[in-house]
Amino acid sequence: MNDKENLSHELTVTTAEVAEMIQRSVRFVLDLNRENKMPKALAIGSSTALLWSREAIEKWIAAGTPTPEEYERDYGDRRD
Repeated sequence: MNDKENLSHELTVTTAEVAEMIQRSVRFVLDLNRENKMPKALAIGSSTALLWSREAIEKWIAAGTPTPEEYERDYGDRRD
């Protein structure tokens, strides 16, 4: 991995990494994303792969994986 790829990996997480972090399946993460029940995936170029901000996912997990509405109600700011 080159420096640019290392930095990207430090700042973002893939669908599989999110699934591992919350101990659920990739399908479960894809369903949460489709249903807008997690932080928004990042749009990076024309890639079809989903990536998330590592910081946003870590904050979401620390908060108990709430829906965006629950997070806004409890913490006062949107995660998207």
